[in-house]
Amino acid sequence: RLSLVGSEMCIRDRRAAAGAAARPGWSWKAEGVGDSYNVWMSAAPRHPADMGIVGLRMTAEEYLALGETPERMELIEGVVVMPPSPTTRPWRMVRMILRQLEEFGDAGPGLEVFADTDVLVRPTLVYRPSICAYAPGRFAEFPERLRVAPDLVVEVLSPSNRALDLVTKRDDFGRFGVTDYWVVDPDNGQVRAWRRAEAGGGMVAVEVQGDLIEAEGLKGFVLDLLPIREFVRRIDREGRSS
Repeated sequence: RLSLVGSEMCIRDRRAAAGAAARPGWSWKAEGVGDSYNVWMSAAPRHPADMGIVGLRMTAEEYLALGETPERMELIEGVVVMPPSPTTRPWRMVRMILRQLEEFGDAGPGLEVFADTDVLVRPTLVYRPSICAYAPGRFAEFPERLRVAPDLVVEVLSPSNRALDLVTKRDDFGRFGVTDYWVVDPDNGQVRAWRRAEAGGGMVAVEVQGDLIEAEGLKGFVLDLLPIREFVRRIDREGRSS
């Protein structure tokens, strides 16, 4: 907060604040009486409170400057969108995968795992994957924001986001530098997997055989799909019998 007193000084500094506000990512507000003003400058864009922010255009830095929000949102090509929240079945699958990652991390300290957390992919793109994981040694200190490519990204499919998860995010994460990208189908427990190509930055499909899938980016981590598939079969049996 900057306190300004005196009309000439106030005018000059208010113009400076307005000039800063004209730059992308900055806004300003001046309040006061007579010649005494308080000026706030922030990287977060200001909009009417009753409007909300879904559908607005902004940069990734502006989006992240909003801080924590009660809604689950992503920034896609500079536009704030609100994907549907997962239902109970996908969330159970996320928990089952997280449990295996945590057990793997307990055996070798340094693994960092995040669920439903913003990942800054590029200046107009912020995804919020179901799970992302970083191998030991990727961070010198615990990150405030995720601005580097995860070694593993896992998405649990939503019926309304199939094309986004299976095609668009796959390509974006591949260009970003993600090593392994897995998409879990909550309807049948099947997993589609891709791995970053050695050249070109694209993703190549990996055949998933049996109930195990190994992560190239997290050396030694093998996801056991059997518990997930047994959960799906149990829920389906209960649904048919009810």
